Amino acid sequence: MEKNIIKARKNGQVVKAIIAINPNFPLGFICSEKQQLDFIKFCERNSLVLIAVEGLQNTILNKRKKFFSMRSIVSKLNSKLEVISLNSISYGHYFQYKNISILIID
Repeated sequence: MEKNIIKARKNGQVVKAIIAINPNFPLGFICSEKQQLDFIKFCERNSLVLIAVEGLQNTILNKRKKFFSMRSIVSKLNSKLEVISLNSISYGHYFQYKNISILIID
């Protein structure tokens, strides 16, 4: 991913955000806390806003798997990463955000 971001920016493309879907649909793959930490660091290194689609966290069938919200991990790290967390927005629920600058909102 890092190479693709660098290549896109060299070609004049503006890359501002990246989307992470966790848990994954339709297979229900859940990212580990370590995988999410790596992804958060990737976003920080590349100055990307993280859009975390986390609306299916209540449908995890494997109870041995633990769900970690990316927004909660960013909070735990005291990171300044800009995060938009979508929670079942397609069903009329809600979204949360953290560290969003006014320039992004406009």
